[in-house]
Amino acid sequence: MVRHHLVFLIYFFFFTGFLPSLNMANLRVASLNMNGGRDARKRALITEIITQKKLDVFFFFLQETHSDNVIEIEWGLGWTGQCIFSHGTNCCAGVGILFSPTLDIQILASSECINGRILHVKAEIQGVVIHFINVYASNYGPERKHQFKMLEGKLSVIDSSECIILGGDWNCCVDCTLDRTGEETHFESSNFLSHVLTKMDLFDVWRRNNPMSRQYTWVRIAEGRCHAARLDRFYLSGSYSACVVNCHIVPVGFTDHHMILMELILTFTGTQKSFWHFNTKLLHDFTFCENFKLFWAFWRSKKHEFPSLIGWWEVGKAQIRNFCQQFTSKSTDNIRRVIQQLEQEITDLKSVSVSQHNQQDLLYHKRMELHTLLQERVKGALIRAQFTKLRDMDAPTTFFFNLEKSVARRRQMVCLRLQNDRVTMEPAEMRRLAREFYANLFPKATCDEAVVAELLQGLPHLTSEDQETLNAKLTLEELTTAVTQMASGRSSGIDGLPADFFKHFWNVLGNDLLDVFNDSFVRGTLPASCQQGVLSLLPKKGDLALLKNWRPVTLLCTDYKILSKVLSNRLKRFIDVLILVDQSYCVPDRSMLDNLFLMRDVFAVCELYDLNVGVISIDQEKAFDRVDHTFLFSTLQAFGVGNVFLTWVKLLYANASCVVKVAGGLSDPVSVHRGIRQGCPISGQLYSLAIEPLSFRLRAKLKGFTLPGMGHSSSVVVSAYADDVNVFISDQHDVNELSGSLTMYEKASSAKVNWEKSEALLVGKWCVERSPTLPGNLCWGRNGIKTLGLFIGNDQFQRKNWEGVQEKVESKLSKWI
Repeated sequence: MVRHHLVFLIYFFFFTGFLPSLNMANLRVASLNMNGGRDARKRALITEIITQKKLDVFFFFLQETHSDNVIEIEWGLGWTGQCIFSHGTNCCAGVGILFSPTLDIQILASSECINGRILHVKAEIQGVVIHFINVYASNYGPERKHQFKMLEGKLSVIDSSECIILGGDWNCCVDCTLDRTGEETHFESSNFLSHVLTKMDLFDVWRRNNPMSRQYTWVRIAEGRCHAARLDRFYLSGSYSACVVNCHIVPVGFTDHHMILMELILTFTGTQKSFWHFNTKLLHDFTFCENFKLFWAFWRSKKHEFPSLIGWWEVGKAQIRNFCQQFTSKSTDNIRRVIQQLEQEITDLKSVSVSQHNQQDLLYHKRMELHTLLQERVKGALIRAQFTKLRDMDAPTTFFFNLEKSVARRRQMVCLRLQNDRVTMEPAEMRRLAREFYANLFPKATCDEAVVAELLQGLPHLTSEDQETLNAKLTLEELTTAVTQMASGRSSGIDGLPADFFKHFWNVLGNDLLDVFNDSFVRGTLPASCQQGVLSLLPKKGDLALLKNWRPVTLLCTDYKILSKVLSNRLKRFIDVLILVDQSYCVPDRSMLDNLFLMRDVFAVCELYDLNVGVISIDQEKAFDRVDHTFLFSTLQAFGVGNVFLTWVKLLYANASCVVKVAGGLSDPVSVHRGIRQGCPISGQLYSLAIEPLSFRLRAKLKGFTLPGMGHSSSVVVSAYADDVNVFISDQHDVNELSGSLTMYEKASSAKVNWEKSEALLVGKWCVERSPTLPGNLCWGRNGIKTLGLFIGNDQFQRKNWEGVQEKVESKLSKWI
């Protein structure tokens, strides 16, 4: 690699804290356009910034440095660590990377994609392979697009399992509406850059943490006008999004660019299990299955030794775990011996097959046996990576195993931010923070009983015949149907027993479980393991050092889900009577497409008949997690579901608690006094019923959108899919009624409207000055609105639906090549 080309993007590299047991490294990276680096005093300022900011890795983007080999030597004399440069000419460009002298780093490769413009360094630190790519893009649009094409070629050959840190001065903005004060100077180059980033699964680090903020890294005042843009940016591999701790824009005094400072925690702890999981491969072992039947017959004979069937069942599940662990420990050695024996036999047969042709068939069969064992390993990787369908798969390759690692990295929480803005990577402290967060999210809320009573007036009510069906005695046939409907291959609850286990042994366990449920109904409580869920956290957008940006999914025990599925199957026969057609979530024969088609048709009708309508999209903060249980039960009672069915639902939430899966372990339990358990088969129906009183009131109070020549009875007021609620308004009266109804719903259910994330849109030829005044500092838009993941509005706005689609498809297909 030629190391003597220079306009500077300078990377200073250093890792402060190593935690070998977790394979973890704390890494700070910064980028700055110096506007010249020949002056020794300016180079000294760079060193001073490194000292003040305590930077572990520093990345400078330098323009117009006029550097040459002599200047490179001067950099080397002033810096005792490794340094790699790429010079442009003696009057412009140049990029470089400086590494801390105390850094234990292995440089694997380095190359110049374009002299003085794009520098690539491949390095390894603590087993983590990182690609540092420093970019100084031209300020001339056509040339800049060519540089981005060269960059695309470099990125396309990098292994998808390795980390890419891409940064520098891009001299263009991908989103000119937020990142620039004026118009983008060359849309072709910025659009092509966006295409490359999407295709390579790279995300804008600062923008991810600041989705709607306006802040600039370059400011220039000319002819009395201020020009500003966020030209300097970091991009990071999507699978490492959870590793970002901070990203800031920091002013410096000796250049017209600001510095961007990023902090990462690079770690991968492997696929640690927080609790025991049943190995479903045992279900294909005849010896295991026969022995389990004998074991359970023996355990069934112990029922009389327990004061309740609930206790017998709970201890029985613990005994199942012990039985499986003991069987597995004995069989593991046998499997290992089989593999070793196969390998030895293949080796011996290969040595004689050349001279003895009759041995070749035997050699082939032995190879196939070993191949089958390898394929089993591949299947495990595919399942964990969520590949449920695969055709014509080649022999095992590293792609599949790297894919599993990539998915695990995306879901791995590596750090959490404390209230004092300090970041912790200590597992015990992270679990404590998680417990405190959800303890504050799930407390018992104080709901206004008078408001609840008013809100629930006039709701539809089931007939006595429907109630009788809904409240019938639990049957084995219902349980059997529920078990067959359970999806295979899903995560288990705290007991570790998945649906596959119950499906396989249903003839053995079914009658016992029915007896346990009936005993639970009489005693008013479920087995302890059914009461406790495991919160598995999935990353959302935003700062992943904050728990609010992780979506909780409750992993529940399969026996709990079987009961919940039975109740769900009963309820779905009548739920369309209770919930009107404008709510489509978890109602048979309804789909979110109904909501999307309605929104599309409203736009078309308004344009055709020259009508005005306002659309307000309501966002609720933690909608499922904030539903108060008392309000939920009162709502079910108002709908007339009957006492028996209501008692069953109350059992699902009696003494409910959860533990949070964080940092390879489980937190202390958190009592759950509110919230619909996402992961429970009946949860969607319960939420639709819980929010229906709000929709019912809005239909009665608002005029909404009415077709010409039609009366108020045909008006469209609400379009809802779970908590994704769009309300149609016609005037200020509708807005006022909406605001009042939402306030009432908040008092009754403990819900909370998030006006900052809500949206409003004027459709038609409204005069903005005369448009209705909105609550919560909400402002009207004119182009379109995003609902259920789709952009709906004018033609230009709807084109956003296709942005990046081609690149994402190409990216996925390229991994198979």
